[in-house]
Amino acid sequence: MSELHILGDLVVLFATALAVVLVLSRLRLPAIAGFLVAGALIGPSGLGWVGSVHEIEQIAEIGVVLLL
Repeated sequence: MSELHILGDLVVLFATALAVVLVLSRLRLPAIAGFLVAGALIGPSGLGWVGSVHEIEQIAEIGVVLLL
């Protein structure tokens, strides 16, 4: 059941990152800045949509795999 929760968090992460990157691309800022802003918004110190440290670590590992 936790896999479905992480999948939902990933969908929220990707949707927020896409929205922020689109806004920042209109301002002619790099995409990496959008990814950093989206991560700060979603994390526990921002809006808290993903609040568990364990879930953040798992999502970070998935991000590393996607970068490879």
